[in-house]
Amino acid sequence: MKKISYIDKSVRDHNQQAIIFEDSIKIVSKYGRKKVEDYLITRKEWDKTFLFGNPNYTQFQLILSKTRHYDNQPGGECQAGRIRDSQIRAIKEALLKENNLKFDK
Repeated sequence: MKKISYIDKSVRDHNQQAIIFEDSIKIVSKYGRKKVEDYLITRKEWDKTFLFGNPNYTQFQLILSKTRHYDNQPGGECQAGRIRDSQIRAIKEALLKENNLKFDK
C-alpha cells in the first residue's frame, strides 16, 4: 500500500504531518524544519473515536493521551491545544485524501 500524507500548517512554525500507511497513522510534529517528535496511532484506535457520543471530543482525547507533555513546552496549554487541533486536522485531511484516491480508481 502506498503512503498518503498531509501537512497542516495552521499553527505558525509548527507543521503537523499525518502519514497513513497500512494500518497505522504516523504523526510527525515539526518546529520550523526540525522534526520534534513522531508517534503512531492505529487505524483501530482512530475508528473507535466514532463509536462514542462526540467524535471530535474523543479524537482530541486520543491525541491528548499521546501528547500530554506538550503542555510543559513554551506557550503552555494554549499552544499545545492548537498543535493538537492541527494534528487532528492533518489526520482528517490525510484520510479524506485516501478516500478520494480509492474512489477515483
